[in-house]
Amino acid sequence: LHKRLIFTIASAIAFIIVEAVYDALIAQVFTISDTGLIVFNIFYNLIACILVFSWSNYSRQVINPKDRWVKYILIANHIVALGVFIFAIVFPNKEMFVSYNENKEIVLGKLDYIWYGLEYAPILVCLIHTSRAYIKTTNYMHREKHLRMVVYSSIFAASAIIQLIDDSIIAMTIGLTLSILYLFISLTKSAISHDGLTNLNNRRQLLIDIDERIKNSKSKPLYLIMIDIDGFKKINDDFGHLVGDSLLEDFAKALEISCLSSNARAYRYGGDEFSILINCEKPNEIDSFLENAKYQVYAINKEGKYEKNITFSYGFSMYSSSEMKNSSEFIAKSDGELYAMKENKKNQKS
Repeated sequence: LHKRLIFTIASAIAFIIVEAVYDALIAQVFTISDTGLIVFNIFYNLIACILVFSWSNYSRQVINPKDRWVKYILIANHIVALGVFIFAIVFPNKEMFVSYNENKEIVLGKLDYIWYGLEYAPILVCLIHTSRAYIKTTNYMHREKHLRMVVYSSIFAASAIIQLIDDSIIAMTIGLTLSILYLFISLTKSAISHDGLTNLNNRRQLLIDIDERIKNSKSKPLYLIMIDIDGFKKINDDFGHLVGDSLLEDFAKALEISCLSSNARAYRYGGDEFSILINCEKPNEIDSFLENAKYQVYAINKEGKYEKNITFSYGFSMYSSSEMKNSSEFIAKSDGELYAMKENKKNQKS
């Protein structure tokens, strides 16, 4: 996904440069020959199509790679676009392409409108797809990610429509610049709030989210689950830190998958300790979440990737404004429950 995103951003920057040249031609800052204009027009639309297709595919992968209707629309669009480009190269015709009129003003050809349709259709498809996903999802992790895609697609689509209505307005250049800036800020913020190894939210983000959920969780009680991998230090000592890091990544993925079926969010608190923040009506929903997490960890053990089976301990508590003054006391309460379970396991072994 990161490679797709980098390619999309690179395509956007390339298009901004090409669009700036095109705007200069429209403003008659300089002129080129008729043949040069046709060649530039083909190159311009090629860059635009690459940008739109790369963004569409990235958006589909982020939202839902298995969403077939989006996949088929994009494939059909790609095939038609490829056919148009081949036709443009094999059968060059001035009436089909952009050209100069008597006043040296640029006039669009018939093929340009087909290209515009091919370029802008996937943007609208992405906007519908991302908006639909954002409205449907209730999971905190996904809503944040989907909102970012909706905003980016909205700016992209709005600038494309404005440019289509009035080609003299440099809407695409402004829109893409704003989109890239927004995406850069969002990804920077995401990098600050995420753990580098597991890609889960980090401790800093946990403290922020606890405060936000306390303010907004008037209807459903807020629970915090603290989770610790059993015997992780011994795993590191016996098998090395690379194995330990791999185990942490797999365990984090198991927690993340468990969060998908509930209104929960996973965090790496530090070392081999993880946190789950969840709103739920009844305590048995916590039990359901933990059973799901155990099943996901069991699936890792079944693969036989590690010589020792992964197990974990946990403790949880419900936030109470009358008992807890701040988020630190909330965390301390859950951490105390976790410690009690670990002590109980040690006593059982002895």
